[in-house]
Amino acid sequence: MSEKFISNGKTASLVGIAVNVLLFAVKLAAGILLRSTAVTADAANNLSDAGSSVITLIGLRMSEKPADAEHPFGHGRVEYIAALAVSFLIMEIGLTFLKESVGKILHPSPTVWSLAMVVLLLISVIVKIGLFIFDKAAASRTESQSLKNAAKDSLFDALITSVTVVSVLAEHFTGFRVDGFFGVAVSIVVIIAGISIIRETVSPLIGGDPDPELAARIREIVCSEKDVSGAHDLIIHNYGHRLDFATIHIEVPGTFSVEEAHLLADQIEKNVFCKTGVRLMVHVDPDIAGDENAVLLKEQILRILKILDPALGMHDFHVKTDKEGSVVSFDLAVPYSYDEEKSGQIVQQLEALIGEMQKGLHCSITVDRGYLNY
Repeated sequence: MSEKFISNGKTASLVGIAVNVLLFAVKLAAGILLRSTAVTADAANNLSDAGSSVITLIGLRMSEKPADAEHPFGHGRVEYIAALAVSFLIMEIGLTFLKESVGKILHPSPTVWSLAMVVLLLISVIVKIGLFIFDKAAASRTESQSLKNAAKDSLFDALITSVTVVSVLAEHFTGFRVDGFFGVAVSIVVIIAGISIIRETVSPLIGGDPDPELAARIREIVCSEKDVSGAHDLIIHNYGHRLDFATIHIEVPGTFSVEEAHLLADQIEKNVFCKTGVRLMVHVDPDIAGDENAVLLKEQILRILKILDPALGMHDFHVKTDKEGSVVSFDLAVPYSYDEEKSGQIVQQLEALIGEMQKGLHCSITVDRGYLNY
């Protein structure tokens, strides 16, 4: 994990702690003076933001620990765990004040008008917008998911406080007690923010889909090698900020010696690391381009696949011929929607259709899920 990432992350977290503690104090005072649930809820949200920044700071500090025997891929995912803890804290605050806001609707009480307090809240909106810009800039420099979430949270806070000011002004000038309703709105926005952070942080923890742009970039680099005729089975694993490991299968001429294939694989791994920072491991498959009979069989089977289901794919195609006949083997890539039964049915159909193509032709099909085929 880069020193620049940690340094920028720590700075942003410390600034977030200071700003949010200050805003909490100001809004809490305003909420008490105005007797406003919405303002108090907004203040508590700022306190939770300060707590979030503390957790983020601790997470960043722990994530910079180097790899060891028990964690050979480092501790980078601690940042995701910290962000997950923050999301649950935000959810708890939102649910608590949702309950209190509903109580205010059922049992309303008047707020105390104070122009000074309204001005303070408007100033807090400006401060939060400034914090949003600061965090967004830091997130752009470091590509940190935690800082991106912090920037979004600051923007949400600015919008929430703006709505709170509107509720206070509406009650003062119209006499309608809408404080509880706006408190509900504030709570719901906080809860939604928590849910959003949960979704974003859980995904990399459980092995979510990798960045499609990164996958496309790796394929582009790999396939730019003149001796590579195709690539498949790209799998990317993320272990923290800019700490990605990947594997890929490449197709090279079947006439390649073991040494030639090894040198090519090494060169590709070095190129990918230099251009993307991804630690790639390459598996080499022989290409069938020089075997006219195999190429013809592959084209015929591909046409059958498109008729059965355009979503089906195929790779690792090989043909082995002996005195008893020919055996066609390949991996059948099926969509996520295919369960085991449907996959089995497709395999049976293919075996029957391929067997009819020519006498003595047999096949060996391995079902492969789509998540391996970028």
